[in-house]
Amino acid sequence: MMEATDQQPLPTPLQEGIREQNMALNTKRHGEWMVEEHHLFLQGLEQYGNRRYGDIATLVKSRTPDQIRCHAQKHWQKLTKEKHNIKTVVQKQKKMVKTVVQKKKQKNENGVTTVTPPAVGEMFYI
Repeated sequence: MMEATDQQPLPTPLQEGIREQNMALNTKRHGEWMVEEHHLFLQGLEQYGNRRYGDIATLVKSRTPDQIRCHAQKHWQKLTKEKHNIKTVVQKQKKMVKTVVQKKKQKNENGVTTVTPPAVGEMFYI
């Protein structure tokens, strides 16, 4: 007669493969975000608003709310940096225009200041 043991029988290779597939379906991704995930993230931001990471996670099923929160922080930092960079570029262009205009200013014999238009092919920013 066999004694009852508390140990479960070892899974067969087929059962182990099915278990691994089920785990893969239920696990969340980590690392770099795919384009599709980012689009779903943006859709979630539009639909639910900022700081609704749990709700956004219902759209981005492959990420946890904490991962979505971290991605949102990086997203806003990137937008802020880009906005700052655009502002800096515009300021530099305005400064270049001012410099070009100052170089083109001339006083004629009557003392009137005129501005010479840029030559053909010369860079002139507006």
